Amino acid sequence: MKKLVTAIALIFSINQLAIAQGMLDQLDEPTDKKEKSYTTATFKTSRIINAHSIEQTGEGILDFKINHRFGTLNGGAYQLWGLDNASMRMGFDYGLKPWLTVGIGRSTFEKTYDGYAKASILRQTNDKGGMPLNLTYVAGMAYKTIKGVLALDADRTNRLAYTHQLL
Repeated sequence: MKKLVTAIALIFSINQLAIAQGMLDQLDEPTDKKEKSYTTATFKTSRIINAHSIEQTGEGILDFKINHRFGTLNGGAYQLWGLDNASMRMGFDYGLKPWLTVGIGRSTFEKTYDGYAKASILRQTNDKGGMPLNLTYVAGMAYKTIKGVLALDADRTNRLAYTHQLL
């Protein structure tokens, strides 16, 4: 009886090994899929508070954003708990390609107009042996239009600001 149970167990084990090996072989087979599977939603939006995230606006999508920032709350009712010192930015972001977004906007802080371009240099993939990280480049320019500030009125180039970031 012991020999019969051992023989059945051995046959069952060999069968399970063959099934497992077949499944492992399927993982190694090349797929017919030509497109890479890119990681998405590392962040849920293209902005994190006031800064950019690595996420892009989808191709052909126009995204209108209104960002509102309160001032300090410790002014109490006199400052309406930060509302009097609030700043706001309205902007349009447009996805030209899945890896390229451009945008323009205007902020109430120093009446600033801005524009940017954001390009994904490296894109993380879900594929075996694929790219393990994201690298995104953002280039931006801002122009302050506020009047009455002597230092800024002297030269228009003092009103310009440039930003370059690797995210």
